[in-house]
Amino acid sequence: MYGSPLVRRFLAFAEAGGLAHAIVSDKYGLHFPEQRVAHYDLAPWELTTTARRALGQAIGTQARRRGHDEIVFYNSSPLMSRPYLEILSHSGLRVFFTTRLPAQEVSA
Repeated sequence: MYGSPLVRRFLAFAEAGGLAHAIVSDKYGLHFPEQRVAHYDLAPWELTTTARRALGQAIGTQARRRGHDEIVFYNSSPLMSRPYLEILSHSGLRVFFTTRLPAQEVSA
């Protein structure tokens, strides 16, 4: 479901570094690697303001349950990130945004 090159690069980076990570899902909040969820077709701009607020609050709850009080959100486009950043603003978490991931070392 999350097969874009951007998402694959993020997942490879997080897994190679042993970092706790999740996908910000428009339907499920934080989608962690060990979770299996049903496919959905929903875009963030389809969510009402109330739904974005509720989703953000759910993300905050999901993160805190796992011991996190901050989140680093990665996306290549600030413009495309706007709805997600709005959602995350309701999470109560410290939110950091980046458009770059450090280059990974390549093993010989």
